[in-house]
Amino acid sequence: MNRIEQFNHDINQSDLNRYENWKIYRNQLSRFFDDAIKSLKIDQNRCLVLGAGNCDDIDLKNLKSKFNHINLSDIDIESMKQGITRQDLKLDDFTLVKADFTGFQDILFFENLLDDLLIMKTSHKIESYLKDKTKLALSNSFVENYTQTYDVIFITPIYTQLIYHQTLKISEVLKEMEYNKKLIAIFEQTMLELMPSIINQFNENVASLLDVNGLVIILSDIFQSQKNDTFNQQIIQSIQSIEAMDQLYQKYNETYGYGLGDFGLMSMSNIMKELKHEWLIWPFDQKINMTIKAVIYTK
Repeated sequence: MNRIEQFNHDINQSDLNRYENWKIYRNQLSRFFDDAIKSLKIDQNRCLVLGAGNCDDIDLKNLKSKFNHINLSDIDIESMKQGITRQDLKLDDFTLVKADFTGFQDILFFENLLDDLLIMKTSHKIESYLKDKTKLALSNSFVENYTQTYDVIFITPIYTQLIYHQTLKISEVLKEMEYNKKLIAIFEQTMLELMPSIINQFNENVASLLDVNGLVIILSDIFQSQKNDTFNQQIIQSIQSIEAMDQLYQKYNETYGYGLGDFGLMSMSNIMKELKHEWLIWPFDQKINMTIKAVIYTK
């Protein structure tokens, strides 16, 4: 495996109890998904899932009952295969496509990044290097992996996972090696500033894969909260009301600003038309809840 594939594989395999632990969340997603395609009378021929991973948050049997052809796509093929067999389904029931949604794998970005950074001694060189590499990566479109358009494209929480967390892992290594702290900060800040262009490109590619009458369902992780803290209790008390959650979200953004998950949705809203949204609690692990904004878009 290359480094991006290995990084995502390690995340997918980090907790083998997630499928059972996420049952309620998975059922809530299925209900939201079913309501969307039923109320909008969408054709149910072809469905594409981007960021499928090990499918712990996706009810594959429900998808299979709705669509004639289902394409699961991720950089981690092995985890998708495991997810399918875990849900007692056959691999032949799905088309699996290995795809790097950013283009950074195609240019072997992480294979050379650490060594390249270690020989750079100025912020200008780091900034120029990262901008040049990003421009080169974005010249590769993951759309080339697909030969058709889709009636429904379902996107798991992916905006916060598009390479940025992996770059932070590189920062940790640089700190252990006592690399210049100022240059580490420049590296992190520059990668963060480049993320909007990466996300915009991803969204443009998604839109190009959608049938003219189709819909995109996006899940974006907006809040991360400790299960025992006050903010998490506020979310639990508000989650049944879209209006209450929207108000909580607005207040939070006014205080702390926007994150990558927010930007991903705002970017897509500039490309496609938002129809409706809903809020869900994703019990990520024993200590952390993620709050998901699920949004439906059409062309």
